[in-house]
Amino acid sequence: MHVTDHLNSAEVVARMKQSKDIPEFKRWQIIHLAQSKASASEIADTVATTAGTIRQYIHTYNHEGIEGYIPTKRGGRRFGLLSLEQEERILTEHVIHAQKGEIVTTRYLKPIFEKEIGKLVSMDYLQDVMKRHGWRMIIPRPHHPQSNQDMQEEFKKKHSGDSKSTDKKYTSKG
Repeated sequence: MHVTDHLNSAEVVARMKQSKDIPEFKRWQIIHLAQSKASASEIADTVATTAGTIRQYIHTYNHEGIEGYIPTKRGGRRFGLLSLEQEERILTEHVIHAQKGEIVTTRYLKPIFEKEIGKLVSMDYLQDVMKRHGWRMIIPRPHHPQSNQDMQEEFKKKHSGDSKSTDKKYTSKG
């Protein structure tokens, strides 16, 4: 296997010794073994992984160099379209509308965020943004367009105690 000479063998061994954890040590061990002309399957047996993984690591090392070879730490918010500060700035610019009593919805914010990001965003993304920054949806209860409020109140007065009747006795079938 061909390995590009970003580091010589002694520098790779030094990086192995300076490794903070086992995965980082194994990555440098793979490069060290590849520099000593071991095959991908031999290296895979040594570090307990597959030959495909070995080829992938060596390819990354060859093409991206030392900086690209060391993976960034996992966790956190890696795939945000905007930073938290940018999201907060956009929302605070439009909080004035909400304070006036106007309804600020995801439909209202969608074109604003799309202009800032430079590509289309989903409504789900906007709902996540609003939730992330403590905004909440306040939606009035639904009502039927043909409902009659006077008839509903009259019904409530007539039937107010019907469902709370205690004279019914239930027995189990047995």
